[in-house]
Amino acid sequence: MQIYSENIFAFIAKCELYLREIVNEETPYKFARSKIHIDNKIFPLRIVVFPKGNLLGYFSSETYRLGLNQCLMYQAKDHVLKDILRHELAHFLCFALYNNDDLPHGKNFKSLCHRYGWDRSVSMASMNIQIENNFTGNLDSEKLITRVKNLLELASSDNEHESALATMKANQLLLKHNLKN
Repeated sequence: MQIYSENIFAFIAKCELYLREIVNEETPYKFARSKIHIDNKIFPLRIVVFPKGNLLGYFSSETYRLGLNQCLMYQAKDHVLKDILRHELAHFLCFALYNNDDLPHGKNFKSLCHRYGWDRSVSMASMNIQIENNFTGNLDSEKLITRVKNLLELASSDNEHESALATMKANQLLLKHNLKN
């Protein structure tokens, strides 16, 4: 079953943008208008969202659909989402290049991931989103951004001394770390 809402359409649009970047920048193939050009062949590819379950994503060779679990909209950081897209794209490419003549995470799959420089987090058969979220991104910079946001919220305090101090500290952090408000 597929589900749709404005949030899901926005999520699909974001995933299509990421997928286009991944295909066009990391592989020798081209992705345009929901089609991937591989050598002299053109394959359609659509992204769909499915309700919760244990599966994070899938590629269906019958429907040319790349499915993403709805939970990824809320739980996965962008880097994790891109790795899941790479993983499912690798399944698609194995189908397109090798006609699925291998196990789902077999030699061709792992070789393809290695060829495009995709690390183990892409070629793994499963992942824990919470753990992967912790290993991706610069957590120190995320903490800094959160701190600046909190200070800027405090800057609107009714207490003028607290407001002034928060504004000053936020500006110091913005200047020190070359951030823009």
